[in-house]
Amino acid sequence: MPANFLTKRKQKDFLKNVQYKDVPYFNLIGYNTWAKCVKVVDGDTAIFVFYYHKVPYRFRVGLAKINCAEMKSEDPAELSVAILAKDYLTSLIGDELIYIECLNYEPAYGRLMANLYSNKKMEKSFSDALL
Repeated sequence: MPANFLTKRKQKDFLKNVQYKDVPYFNLIGYNTWAKCVKVVDGDTAIFVFYYHKVPYRFRVGLAKINCAEMKSEDPAELSVAILAKDYLTSLIGDELIYIECLNYEPAYGRLMANLYSNKKMEKSFSDALL
């Protein structure tokens, strides 16, 4: 019998009996990797592509410790600040690969919270630069 058949069978047996309390939610806490920004949403959120288990995925990523004005604001003054913040984050990221330190998932905003770095040394995050 192939080994993967046994694995699949054990997985099915587990799933038949699993309870809510038996399994934690999926998260990327502690996962660090290189990523490419494909879209800056606003001053504290961008869309990144990075590999997870050899498959590229697109993630909505929020910068840790940063809360900027929203691009959807109807207040002209707030919208002006939002545009400046978005432009500044865009200039920080540029067209370079960014090193991401995954922290937690923020369900209210549907995004992964992370620290972003220009290099793997993780000396100063983009959040630190924005504060």
